[in-house]
Amino acid sequence: MPKISICGRKFHTIVFQVIISLIFLHQISSAQASPNAPVGTVAALKGTASVIRDGAEVMKPVLLNSPIYQRDIFKTGENSKIKLKFLDDSMVSLGANTTMRVSKYVYSPKQKKRSAFITIPEGIFRMVVSKFLPNSRFEVQTATAVSAVRGTDWMGFASESSTSIFVANGTVSIKSGNKGIEGELILTEGEGTVVKLDEVLSFKKKWGQAKVSDYVGCTTID
Repeated sequence: MPKISICGRKFHTIVFQVIISLIFLHQISSAQASPNAPVGTVAALKGTASVIRDGAEVMKPVLLNSPIYQRDIFKTGENSKIKLKFLDDSMVSLGANTTMRVSKYVYSPKQKKRSAFITIPEGIFRMVVSKFLPNSRFEVQTATAVSAVRGTDWMGFASESSTSIFVANGTVSIKSGNKGIEGELILTEGEGTVVKLDEVLSFKKKWGQAKVSDYVGCTTID
């Protein structure tokens, strides 16, 4: 039987209101920056995507080159992809059927500081963090994992029950999303892992090229 690409995966939590409730479990204050100030732009779009803004009650279609604001919630459609470019030149690419919230994104080039928190309850994604800033944070939370990025290129696939993570370049620190599970797993170039909500972080391994290419293909816009 031929292997099904991860691009074609669908989720049980496809109802948008359910997704939003998952996202708001990890609310982060963004009082350090004006909610009216854009934190990035939509750099590329293939297919369809929607966004719901902070305080809004309805989704709106995403347009190419449109601004990104703090607390925006993006949802890609079937066979769709989107690339988001932030003020520090970091890139976030989302594959089909993926949901992401910009929980917080504050960047100060003068102070050389960044405080970024991204929430992804479901879907496939790729992060390319452009600058290493020693006094900054760039974290991504899924339903099962919290990933702290240290100037890197990495990708993952998130669902309700598990999160797969692979590092193409740089280093990522992984912790369980379950507060009752302690410990930290460090992934370096070429290494991947799977984080399940009720299991201790225990293993990492090199990923094969075919699997890596699948993830790259799902998040790359030609």
